[in-house]
Amino acid sequence: MVFNTNPDCLKLIKEGKCKADCCGCIPLNERYWRILKKHVQTDDYKIFKFKSFGENMVKAVTKDFKCVFVKPDYTCAIHNSHLRSEVCKKFGQDATEPLLACPNINEDKKDFLAEYSDKKIKALALKADPAALEYLKRK
Repeated sequence: MVFNTNPDCLKLIKEGKCKADCCGCIPLNERYWRILKKHVQTDDYKIFKFKSFGENMVKAVTKDFKCVFVKPDYTCAIHNSHLRSEVCKKFGQDATEPLLACPNINEDKKDFLAEYSDKKIKALALKADPAALEYLKRK
């Protein structure tokens, strides 16, 4: 399946089509987290620490599973930072990876994308991904 790429996020936000629902809890290198956490937009989150490929990582998980850096106007508080997650930098730029596809510019594939991401979360939970386990527990 091929996805449309290069969403105009600011335009989608202004049109009311985007509410940052795809901006979820992403892994960050723990050193980057220490630098970026001053940009967190909420006090209501829990930190999960883990190792990935030998690196100390964190996931900041909010009650609604939105990214802690999403501002009230649905823009990103760290969008211009070189420390922003690679996942965020690649989002909407890959025509073949469903987890990186913007549902707002792929409206005809929204149901597929939602189902695909739920399956991935369940698979991660089986591998004991702390954020995935928390997501399933709350669902």
